[in-house]
Amino acid sequence: MPVIVAAPIVGDGQRVGFYCITKDEEGKCTFTLYYEEGDKLSKEMGVFESEKAAYLAIKHLREKAVGAKAENRVGNAVEAIPAPKFVLDVDTKGVYRYSFLDETGAILLQSVSYLNEKRCLVDLKKTLIAVATEEIALENGELKEDVIDAVEETPVEEEPVEEAAEEVAADEVEEEPVEEEEEADEGVSLKENIAIARATVSHSAVNKQYIADYLKEKYDAGVELNRRVNETKTGLPLADTHYAVSEDGKKCFVYVYEIEDTTMLLVKVGDEYGQALAEKRPIVKRSAFPKSKSPWYSVIVDDSFTPEEIEKILDDAYLMNGGKPAADEGLSLKESLAMAKATAVTIVRTKKGIADYLTEKCGDAVELNQRVNQTKTGLPLADTHYAVKEDGKTCFVYVYETNGVVVLLLRLTEEYALTVQEAGHKIIRSAFPKSKYAWFTVILDDTYTEDDIGSLLDAAYDQAK
Repeated sequence: MPVIVAAPIVGDGQRVGFYCITKDEEGKCTFTLYYEEGDKLSKEMGVFESEKAAYLAIKHLREKAVGAKAENRVGNAVEAIPAPKFVLDVDTKGVYRYSFLDETGAILLQSVSYLNEKRCLVDLKKTLIAVATEEIALENGELKEDVIDAVEETPVEEEPVEEAAEEVAADEVEEEPVEEEEEADEGVSLKENIAIARATVSHSAVNKQYIADYLKEKYDAGVELNRRVNETKTGLPLADTHYAVSEDGKKCFVYVYEIEDTTMLLVKVGDEYGQALAEKRPIVKRSAFPKSKSPWYSVIVDDSFTPEEIEKILDDAYLMNGGKPAADEGLSLKESLAMAKATAVTIVRTKKGIADYLTEKCGDAVELNQRVNQTKTGLPLADTHYAVKEDGKTCFVYVYETNGVVVLLLRLTEEYALTVQEAGHKIIRSAFPKSKYAWFTVILDDTYTEDDIGSLLDAAYDQAK
């Protein structure tokens, strides 16, 4: 049964469980709360007839939890919520923590520690989405019609949410005409993504301000920031939109929404990159918004993401959309390989083809070190080739092959790299390998001919010999 959204539950600073929504072959959804120990099922909602009904149930339960009271172990006990029971603790130092208990009183889940009672209660209310569902479900698990109507009348669920955000993307939609797609391939709508974000518990420090500051500090004039308030006067979400700036103009590569305590990114990345990320993190989805011929993916920043992982996604999206590496840094190896994965090619090239060219051209004057494409654990491996001299040998090229695309890391002069750029090719300074000499990343896309590749290899060899 495919998972359509999942998010972790944190206790004592570690993940102790997760909640998820799953969908069966008939499109019916179930909302489930699990704990890591033996995959113990704490609570299950549904079955709901549709994904929309499942989200509406979560939203209704969160609103219903506003009036909930808790049992306080320190003070006098008050009314507790059944199935599972929860308690709110506060110690002599004023540290708050809430727990969920089974019928025997054993702790199923314990929250992180809070110094602020209000924040503790806010997170407790969010966790309560997993309890007390029987009162709003019919025999088949479908929500009652009056509940659906009541929820849909709230401003959050109004259709203009997507219209408001479309205004932000007006320029980009004009630059990139819509490509007709099958309905099944359109991805998740902005409205649905916002609903998922509202139902996601997050304690991440990553927000609009964090992201804008990070991009400005790292890329300076290479990025154009467009900061906005979090919502309109009527309560509709508004995104920050940030652009990669290059000689060819600017391209939007990320939308940043801040929805209550949860941050959501829409990033413009290749399908291979987005799908690989979605396989690791089910909360990542292909996004139907903004409408564009290029794929966009939603990344809801739950507690499973570290700030460094979000920074990496931003860096990759920036570089995939024509951004220049940070000043004096060059591309890291990971960034070079990420760009290669986002590059579409029709001409088949291989590491072996590079080795064969060097053998034919240089003979014994070059030492070849050929390897498989990756380790058993999936890490990329490069062929490394050396110019042989009387006093030893010098490496002049690293050759990677990833997803059918060949990447060269070449030892070249700045002047030669400039002539390659002036010929209309993409060549970028590389931070790897660390060396006193200049190295450059070349992704062999379809703009490179066999003669071009031979010239690059010859120049790198001449530089090293």
